[in-house]
Amino acid sequence: MPRLGRSCQGFGGSFPKSLPGLPALLGAGSLSEVRHAGGVDDRPTPPGRVSTTPRTVVGAVIVRRGEVLAARRTRPAELAGLWEFPGGKVEPGEAPRDALIREIREELGAPIEVGREIACHGEPWPVSERYVLRLYVATLAAGDLSPGPSPGPSPDPSPGPDHDEVRWLGPDDLDSVPWLRSDRAALSEVRRTLSHDS
Repeated sequence: MPRLGRSCQGFGGSFPKSLPGLPALLGAGSLSEVRHAGGVDDRPTPPGRVSTTPRTVVGAVIVRRGEVLAARRTRPAELAGLWEFPGGKVEPGEAPRDALIREIREELGAPIEVGREIACHGEPWPVSERYVLRLYVATLAAGDLSPGPSPGPSPDPSPGPDHDEVRWLGPDDLDSVPWLRSDRAALSEVRRTLSHDS
């Protein structure tokens, strides 16, 4: 049996860092198409250039008083009812951190400050053969969350156009909602983050 590298828990059990056949599973021609050499690459893809690597989506692990914000999706239909760390797709020419700031402002009307990345041994979290997820710890920059184009104070967060509910969850509550598979894979790292940040 081949020797496996370290694994990230939660993606259907263990997700090996190094496994023969992984590129085929993710639909890539080689493992280098799935991973960036030397770790995670924060540089944007130049506009007009086609990338052979999976497209990056970003998610915010917004932390407040030992809890993290989760949002329940309403679309697309196959993801409706599942929970996620809010965020979205990185546009061509856009840096992942800039995309996250833009997405959270669009989805939840909130300015955020983006901190460190939560990665799977320095790698993005696999979503599908076409996408990888990069999660970043974030905090609210001012006020609280409210939907719409401009932030405003609100005692409780409100969902935006792609979500029907948002909820603050503590470390013991993270398993109380059904997560998107890629976000579920990161829960052990999120718990670790909450225990260090609280």
